[in-house]
Amino acid sequence: MDLNNRALLRQAGLMVLLTTSLMLALVGLLEAILPYAPLPARLQTSPVGCVLLLLFTLGLGALLRNLAAWRARLRAPSARVAGVAALLLGGLTLMPLPGGTGPASLVTGLGAGLLGVALLLGCLAPDAPLPPLNRAILVVSAGGIGFSILLWWLARWSLHLKHGEAVAELAAFAGLVEFLPAGIGLLGLGLTYLLIVSLSLMEIRAAQTRALDISEQRFRSLFTQNPDAVVSMDLDGIHRSINPATQAMIGVDAAALVGRSIEQVLPPEVASREDLARVVSAFEAVKGGRIQQYEICFTSPGQAPKTLDVRLLPILVEDEVVGVYGIIKDITQRQRDLERLHVLERSLEASNNAVIIFAASEDAPAIVYVNPAFTEMTGYRAEEVLGLSATLLEGPETDPRQAAQIRGALDKAEGLTLTVRHYRRDGRVFWNQLFISPVCDAQGRTTHSIGIMNDITAIKDQEARLAYHATHDALTGLANRALLHDRLQQGLALACRHHYLLAVLFIDLDEFKPINDTLGHEVGDQLLISVTRCLSHGLRPSDTLARLGGDEFVLVLQDLREAEEAQRVADRLLRELEAPHRVLGHELYLSASIGIAVSDDPCQVQTGEAQAGELIQQADMAMYEAKQRGRNTYHCFSADLNSRLSQRVVLRNELQEAITQGQLTLHYQPLLDAAGQIHGLEALVRWQHPVKGAIPPGDFIPLAEETGQIIPISQWVMGQVCRDALKLKAQGLLAGRVAVNLSTLDFHRADFLSGLKATLETNGLAAEYLELELTEGILMRDTDGAIALMHELHELGVSTVIDDFGTGFSSLSYLRYLPVDKIKIDRSFICDVTDNAKDAAVCQSVITLAKELGLRVVAEGVETAAQYDYLNQHGCELFQGYLLARPMPLGRLTPWLSERRMPA
Repeated sequence: MDLNNRALLRQAGLMVLLTTSLMLALVGLLEAILPYAPLPARLQTSPVGCVLLLLFTLGLGALLRNLAAWRARLRAPSARVAGVAALLLGGLTLMPLPGGTGPASLVTGLGAGLLGVALLLGCLAPDAPLPPLNRAILVVSAGGIGFSILLWWLARWSLHLKHGEAVAELAAFAGLVEFLPAGIGLLGLGLTYLLIVSLSLMEIRAAQTRALDISEQRFRSLFTQNPDAVVSMDLDGIHRSINPATQAMIGVDAAALVGRSIEQVLPPEVASREDLARVVSAFEAVKGGRIQQYEICFTSPGQAPKTLDVRLLPILVEDEVVGVYGIIKDITQRQRDLERLHVLERSLEASNNAVIIFAASEDAPAIVYVNPAFTEMTGYRAEEVLGLSATLLEGPETDPRQAAQIRGALDKAEGLTLTVRHYRRDGRVFWNQLFISPVCDAQGRTTHSIGIMNDITAIKDQEARLAYHATHDALTGLANRALLHDRLQQGLALACRHHYLLAVLFIDLDEFKPINDTLGHEVGDQLLISVTRCLSHGLRPSDTLARLGGDEFVLVLQDLREAEEAQRVADRLLRELEAPHRVLGHELYLSASIGIAVSDDPCQVQTGEAQAGELIQQADMAMYEAKQRGRNTYHCFSADLNSRLSQRVVLRNELQEAITQGQLTLHYQPLLDAAGQIHGLEALVRWQHPVKGAIPPGDFIPLAEETGQIIPISQWVMGQVCRDALKLKAQGLLAGRVAVNLSTLDFHRADFLSGLKATLETNGLAAEYLELELTEGILMRDTDGAIALMHELHELGVSTVIDDFGTGFSSLSYLRYLPVDKIKIDRSFICDVTDNAKDAAVCQSVITLAKELGLRVVAEGVETAAQYDYLNQHGCELFQGYLLARPMPLGRLTPWLSERRMPA
């Protein structure tokens, strides 16, 4: 507070004026009520005036106790008007009355004037500082003024004493009697004024001392209790004081730090040269009055390095820098946290997964962050989505239940994982694999929710493609076997419910494999696609066309009233397939074999899956029968067909067991000439079933040729013939060669010749003892190759015979080029040769042709003497049949040959 403040002097004067006015009012009352008045009559006043003066003075004094009320009330215009009015009233009261008798009332006038001056002096400036009016000032003011008036009163009273000569002496000084008491009173007032000013100054000084002490305590508390390190330095960089936090932070005692310079506190082992230079530079800058801030790496002895944030503040005294404060914060953990946050932020920015963060709110949670991957995935920029809700990515195809799940998870701060269809900014749909997790603060309160988004549209599309390919054929797009069974089961259930028929058409293309092999698989695939379009034409929505694989198709016809409807569909399909198929520059013609199976009782007890499989199997059997009947036709399944095919399947399995378990045996039938001499043997395979007994060769040999089982049978026969021939040769019983019937399938195998050589070599049989019987069908397939192979057999020493001559369709022109030794007339011509002129003509022609070509003729199946005589008469050389000798196992053949041993 300013000690020369005018308001302070004004306050002291105001106190004097108010107190004087108050005392005058009291004196006036005393004059009015006391029996003896010290004042002369001309100076006395009325009691009413004194009472009013007293009340106004007390009211104004009450305002002095409240500084705010004082400033508010006395600054008002009405207070100034009242002051001027009181001053004028006091002046009028002090004016002499008419007749020169003096003023009307000295006390009242003087009091009113003093009150008016007090009102005018009380008008303070709004911000004028004043000391509070304590009790001591009020007591001194009242006592001093009262004492001054008392002295004035006593002086005046003593000077008016009438005691003889003393009065006479004083009478010479009449002016002194009037003015001496007034002077004494004014002196008292002046001394009181000075005393009030002195007390106010002392109060101000005490208040300033208390404020300075409080300020120092506050500063000391701020210095010592500050959690940050605080140091003070002089302008030379010498540390003058440090707070306790500094010792804990840098690990140095205050005694070791105070009095040391910056260079001494920051040696090389504590701070780097670069950091020291930065500190010195900042210190020089702060001495110019500029605040400095920097970071250094500080390593206390025995402690890990710390990152310190330092702020240098100038210490100003009268606008001059007299020192420097340093405020030091350990920001090591904050730096780590910031680095961790930066790593997390950079990770989010670099993540391939879209990240979206929602702020928890009582209202709809709003988006507060999205990373670049979100923008790349959805097309929305960050500034477009901030503040929006989770419904941003929803669209017409978004599942409402999933959308409600997302909103519920965000509202309740729960985790959620789901895959939902969302929309990009351009309206395209994508599959969003969304993971939502709540984010909590240190108190466990959920503040945000984070969503991780993966665009799995490609995976979903791949799954859809895989699901499609799992139920559809990749080439034609038709249903595959799995979908066929499913549709067939559904169709059977509907047929049972609505009491209608269901038909299965098994369609197999005829001679598709040669097209595929000769023209290539690309042509074959395009041909299958063309066939698919042809078969699909005219089908109903309820019908199902499937491709089982290769050239096999299955058509399921539902809602049929009669089985003939399926036959009409099959007939239509065969006609449509006859049209040419133009594929990659080729015009191809195809036919098909169709098997039809109809569900007569779709409500039978067996399961739908078993019934569906049985229908396909029945249609397959019927298709096989259609192929057997010449192809390019259809055939309906029947119980008889099932029986025959079932027997065929059983027979095939049993034949395989016979091959592996050694149930096959060899019987040998001799070839004799007209003289009864033996000219060779024919090996015939026999099957003795352990339960069914002897199985005729006509039953299992054709089956073996169809199934390929003829190959292992032929290999076994060839090896066994070699071993048996060696036994007969060793006994001198082998006359001529042993003939083995060779199938077309075995003959055309690539390793046939090498296998034959290996068998002969392994068993040690010379090729001159082996003869192979071939049918004319061998020449129908790869004629040139067959002729070349027969020449190689001839060169090897193996003889060849044309078996069943006359039943094939090969050209006779090849006969003259074939290295064959014999021709066997088929038994179908022999059995009626004596009764049928045509059969006789064929036999005569064959015999004549053979003689012309230099070949020997064998008549097989001779069972009667008439047949033998007829053939012998027409020049047949060799005979074979039951009439001459039945087929015999080796055990019976040996003694039979021994009895007919040819002479050496």
